[in-house]
Amino acid sequence: MSKARDGFAVAESAAPEELVGQTFELLSVIENLPDLVVILDDGGTVLFANAWASNMLGAGSPERLLGVPFKTLVDPSQSATFDAISAGRFEALPIPTEVRLRKFTGDFAVGQLSQVQSVKLFGKSATLLVCRDVTSERVLERRLQLSERLAAIGTLAAGVAHEINNPLAFVSSNLEYINHELQRVAAKDPEASELIAAIGDASQGAQRIAVIVRDLKLFSRDQEQSEPVDLKSAVEWALKIVDVQLRHRCEVRRDLQPTPKVVGSEGRFGQLFANILLNAVQALPEGRPLSESWIRVATTTDAAGNAVVEIQDTGCGIPEAQLGRIFDPFFTTKPVGKGTGLGLTIAHAVVSAARGHIDVQSTVGKGTTFKVVLPGIAATGTALATPPTQLVKPAKARLLIIDDEAAVAQGVRRMLKSELEIDVLQDPRTALERLNRGDLYDAILCDLMMPGLTGMDIYRDVRKSRPEVIERFVFMTGGVFTAEAQAFLDSVPNTKLFKPFTMKDVRSALAPMVAQRVTVASEAR
Repeated sequence: MSKARDGFAVAESAAPEELVGQTFELLSVIENLPDLVVILDDGGTVLFANAWASNMLGAGSPERLLGVPFKTLVDPSQSATFDAISAGRFEALPIPTEVRLRKFTGDFAVGQLSQVQSVKLFGKSATLLVCRDVTSERVLERRLQLSERLAAIGTLAAGVAHEINNPLAFVSSNLEYINHELQRVAAKDPEASELIAAIGDASQGAQRIAVIVRDLKLFSRDQEQSEPVDLKSAVEWALKIVDVQLRHRCEVRRDLQPTPKVVGSEGRFGQLFANILLNAVQALPEGRPLSESWIRVATTTDAAGNAVVEIQDTGCGIPEAQLGRIFDPFFTTKPVGKGTGLGLTIAHAVVSAARGHIDVQSTVGKGTTFKVVLPGIAATGTALATPPTQLVKPAKARLLIIDDEAAVAQGVRRMLKSELEIDVLQDPRTALERLNRGDLYDAILCDLMMPGLTGMDIYRDVRKSRPEVIERFVFMTGGVFTAEAQAFLDSVPNTKLFKPFTMKDVRSALAPMVAQRVTVASEAR
């Protein structure tokens, strides 16, 4: 038989002195549980804490928790949870329920309350709390959510970029064609110079749109893809992304020198520097003159051939006690709801994945400097000769343009019609039939993504039926937003043109094929 005594089940025959021993024995078992276990007196002060509570809260030892009002360890935003516990209104608490607990180190741990109940400890009323540490799980969940969000943004960005680049391609090519034609009559018609200036302004606007879309497409890149990356370009992209916040808060001092390329993902490096820049601008006190609030961004190469990026601010600085924890997940000095505490964690992860390191120096009241050092790629090989940009030959070479966007194809045709014999086909199936039946073309300018039959499908089919033709393909694309398309472009050696492109780009891409063009005596059309 057994009976309940002092909140614990004990043997019926147990003597009072045995109860004390059994209580201490039970507390010894609790001491080694892998969950936070604390017992509070009726005023909410810690009477008992096990070793896991000490580890979870960063106390150093359980003894340091004794006598501490537990409310001081609970995030102020969740004080209602603690008030319900203190008042004994356990029924008002959904179990399990999550709480944010302030650690002795200043940052937070996430706990899941699994048990809250009244007990008696040595004859006195007390409250038992059992809490599982779920901090690591929540960090993983936040990272997964962030990855999913970035993937969704990437898909959206790729789709938007593709839809913008197609019309932008024919707008640009037609502006270039109009400018070319106006140049011919400018000497005879004085009013043509004003039209040429207007066309030039419109072309600059189209180029600005192209740059914005190009930057947007960074989000659509495979974030794990490793390739040679120009860090100077990644830094410039990050500055554009956060420009709206920078321009109203501080002066930006740029010292961007060329650096060796590094291996990694251009998108991830852009996020890395954007996170550091956002951290810097948020550290600047509001209301100061711009001459006193500045951020300096520099790219250099060190003596070992590493690429170095420094971002320095004149913000509030980071206390020395917190400097060692700024890369910890969820660590933030911002008010609740003003930051996730993951920005610098992600930055550190990106640098580590690229086998680099990130150093931080800070002085309270004066500012902070982040220094990112990444191993550079040793320069190898020689530069390729620039292909000729003129395609003028005594006899015209033949070009086939395959694009479901008629305006894109017509824009190219207008500019090259005096240099090449051009066929334009919007239906990819008709184009495939023409190629398979033996029609000869010196070059094939083919859109990558088309409804019904893609440029990839045409290429694969022709590779089987006429393998000698596939080297004449040049692929056009307004944006790659499928893994299959990206893998295809990575695997084929053919030249790629990314919309919007200039006629100089097209001529350069076609020049090698036209220079080695086939001779056609006669051919059925």
